Amino acid sequence: LEGAFDPDFRLAGTFRKPAVFDPMTDFTLRLEGYRETTEAYRVTAAEAEVGLAHIFSDTLSGSVGLEVARSSTLDALNVRDDHLLTTFTSKLTWDARDNRLDPSNGFRGEISAAPAYDFLTDKAFATFRTDWAAYRAFGEGDRFVLAGRVAASVLTVDDVTAVAADKRIYAGGAGSVRGYAYQNIGPRDGLGNIVGGRSSLLFSGELRYRLNDQFGLVAFVDAGNASSSILPDFSDFKVGVGAGLRYLTPVGPIRLDVAVPLQPEKGDPSVALYVGL
Repeated sequence: LEGAFDPDFRLAGTFRKPAVFDPMTDFTLRLEGYRETTEAYRVTAAEAEVGLAHIFSDTLSGSVGLEVARSSTLDALNVRDDHLLTTFTSKLTWDARDNRLDPSNGFRGEISAAPAYDFLTDKAFATFRTDWAAYRAFGEGDRFVLAGRVAASVLTVDDVTAVAADKRIYAGGAGSVRGYAYQNIGPRDGLGNIVGGRSSLLFSGELRYRLNDQFGLVAFVDAGNASSSILPDFSDFKVGVGAGLRYLTPVGPIRLDVAVPLQPEKGDPSVALYVGL
């Protein structure tokens, strides 16, 4: 159960049955119901997905899934739309990190394609994403780690308003551009309301320092945007900077980050705090 401090909620269950066709292939079933509120929209949805996940090697894995989702969205202009989406998602992941919970060397790359069809609006579109991160340790005892990430998304549709508001492309928040409100970076209408875009481009850099076996420090800078063009736009980037503390545990670091947006917009905080595992 998420969203204890706001009216949002998310209930989900995932079933995984190993070794469907061979020891390296899993069958997955996901059932989920949720409500999500951002500056751009509020969505209430129920989703069901079946899929297969396969491990090709120690570093390469892939998955395919078929999802059916019934949703109702309310956008920033208080326009309500109903949607019945069928989405086929395929994904390839190349993971060559030395530690998947707290990497210090190596890289991870992911590409995905998700064509979809909305039966209620008779609209077809597809979303393509790629996300790459690299890590390099240096210094005495490899106490310093330099980490970098670049990610891009493209939504293939002529009119972005024909797509459900929650399926458009946004940026901002944890895992994107820290310091800004969640999904609050993107094209806006004449009243300043965010409407979502057709592409995004994100960059992130971190310098991490391990104080001892339990604690670490980090300084970071994030930059990115979401634009109305179908190709990622290199102009008008939003930048967030900050620092954080890491408490190192056997199941990965507990993260406490404080970030400041350098170009805040309507709905963005002056300082943002993030806690995560």
